[in-house]
Amino acid sequence: MHVANFKPSENDIQYIDDVLSILASGSTKEDMCNSLMTTIAQYESVPINGLVRNKMLDVSYHLGIYQSKEMSYRFVGESVTHQEGIDLLLSVLSVLKQSGSIEVPDNLYQLYRKWIVWEERQIEVEELEKDNWNYILMRSKERGDLFIEVLNSRSAAYWDKLFLIEQEDYTAIETAIQQGNKQILNNLADKYRAGM
Repeated sequence: MHVANFKPSENDIQYIDDVLSILASGSTKEDMCNSLMTTIAQYESVPINGLVRNKMLDVSYHLGIYQSKEMSYRFVGESVTHQEGIDLLLSVLSVLKQSGSIEVPDNLYQLYRKWIVWEERQIEVEELEKDNWNYILMRSKERGDLFIEVLNSRSAAYWDKLFLIEQEDYTAIETAIQQGNKQILNNLADKYRAGM
């Protein structure tokens, strides 16, 4: 990803330096995780550039620090060893300390939903389609029910709502997925969003 006119703040550079020193320390994975959890917590309320925070998520995912009952993450592309991942993160974070036009890879990890709660039941799901800041289309692994989580935003506020998809929409969804037709899925998201 090309980023023009990037200028890290002093906070950004300090955060990156703190994480770089931990990653480059040669410590055990457990010691790195403990140190990184403390460092990440220290910077939670500090103003940090969104791109820097985003790349810190990759650090959390790679070391297994990120924990969630509903969400999980997977490496995008070919898998890497622990050390290969550390080397890649060291390289990416070093680039983020530079000002001007920079090249950084897209996210190394992808976050995805693995569980939802519907009618007080926890349901294991697989994501079928996802359009960030619009919708997530999911299928129940147990019964095959389809769900859509639609996002709505007003100015800086956003919220989401989960819907069980009506049977009458199943055919349109299957067609949209087979044909790669995002417009049908966008229309479906708008239909359910109208019910928020």
